[in-house]
Amino acid sequence: MTNLLKLLSIVSLFLGVQAANAGILVEPYLGTATTAVKITVAGVEGASETGSASISGLKLGWGMLGLHAGLDYQMATADGATAKYTGILASYKFPILVKGYVVKYIKATADDGSDMSDGLNYTKFGIGFTGLPFVHLNLEYSSNSYTMSSILGEVKGTSTTIGLVASMPFDF
Repeated sequence: MTNLLKLLSIVSLFLGVQAANAGILVEPYLGTATTAVKITVAGVEGASETGSASISGLKLGWGMLGLHAGLDYQMATADGATAKYTGILASYKFPILVKGYVVKYIKATADDGSDMSDGLNYTKFGIGFTGLPFVHLNLEYSSNSYTMSSILGEVKGTSTTIGLVASMPFDF
């Protein structure tokens, strides 16, 4: 009888152990956004505009148990100009059909290849619906501010963006 209990105890230990779900995240995305921009030159308020932009990009990372960390590469195109951003990604996929994520962008490049990273303070927050097969629908809010020098003085720009983005995550 005691041998049977020992055997059952050992078997139950192995049955209760689950494999870790760790893997590589590859998530291309595409969407549209509405942006409000405000520019100040040498302390004098300049133009304030609103417009729309198209967004595309790719998230690459590693994850385990719903938590992912990695890099986000994004291209935003508005009025014929394209800016490219590279940032650090942290996300969590809840078990209830929702995910949340934050991206802190650390590098920005303009169309002509010039570096726009100096004075960059760009952060994106997102929440996504994960209930559809193969596709996640995401609502994003981002805030971008920068400071740069020009011959007219210090140029400060701020923008806020609200976007609707569809993504297709692959978790290997």
